[in-house]
Amino acid sequence: MTLKYKPYAGSIADQVIQHFVKYSPNGMKTVGEICQALCLGKQNISPYLLTPVIRGVLVRKSPTPQNPLTLYGLSDAAREQYCPKPRTVWQPIAKPDTEPKAKPKSVTKPVTTAEPVATGTEARVCSDIAMRQQLGLKKYGTTIENNPLTLREWLQHAYEECLDQANYLKRAIEELDKGTKAKGPRAKINCTTIEKEKP
Repeated sequence: MTLKYKPYAGSIADQVIQHFVKYSPNGMKTVGEICQALCLGKQNISPYLLTPVIRGVLVRKSPTPQNPLTLYGLSDAAREQYCPKPRTVWQPIAKPDTEPKAKPKSVTKPVTTAEPVATGTEARVCSDIAMRQQLGLKKYGTTIENNPLTLREWLQHAYEECLDQANYLKRAIEELDKGTKAKGPRAKINCTTIEKEKP
């Protein structure tokens, strides 16, 4: 079974999946443990895990009398698809000891770079995008990726959003102008007078 779900890079869902793939592919963790591992503070990330659970990437174990907290972990399909599989290395047959043994060559291991994770303002923007996605799923029942609109329809949507943005910007500018008028006009600086007064 091939999973087609791919969350936004840097989103909370993406960070959770990458963490399980790298550090705990067979483990189950509570929301609190996930937040602690990703340094996300004490926020409730359960809504961001809903789509990965629905898409079959994560599994959720409901609370039981033995464990009163909900647990999350990678599904079998996700482990099979995302986790690296051990490779069998071909070994040559050992030669007789008649020849002098050569020193084994040192094998340099490839350097693996960690996936970039947004922090600070960018992390908050990613979080806002994830929240907007959840609102869109509730309102329209589909993600942008799976929405079958034509290119013309997407451009029309973007154009209308730009018009709304222009209205919001103009309203904000007018609000700033009202505050400036209430305080009175700024005094104009006479540069020639300043030059003459210099010692």
